[in-house]
Amino acid sequence: MVDAVIRVCSQPLFRFLMVGGIATLVQYVTLIFLVENQWLSELLASIFGYFAGGVVGYFLNYYFTFASDKGHGRAAFRFFSIATFGLLTNTLIFYILNAALNVHYVISQSVATIVVVIWNYQANKKWTF
Repeated sequence: MVDAVIRVCSQPLFRFLMVGGIATLVQYVTLIFLVENQWLSELLASIFGYFAGGVVGYFLNYYFTFASDKGHGRAAFRFFSIATFGLLTNTLIFYILNAALNVHYVISQSVATIVVVIWNYQANKKWTF
């Protein structure tokens, strides 16, 4: 049983999901904090939260998920290129749900997150690290 748990935990997808959970937590805490304190609009807070989660995600994925031996210049460029597409996708989905359809901002962000996580994992696995 312990061997099975260790095998699962050592898989890149599992580590990616763990890192993604941490990065997503940073994203959502940032989003909610900025909105509830009325420091930014929901859309801008979503963008800022995505960026904060992205920075955390980059370093954790670089060292923990993929244990990359590529230089930061190359890996960071590729990671943030993928993240930029993810940000555009996140922002578009968030905007449509939240601003156009008046869906609560946390639910809007949750839907956007599901779509972007799938894209980010595949792209980072194949190209970044």
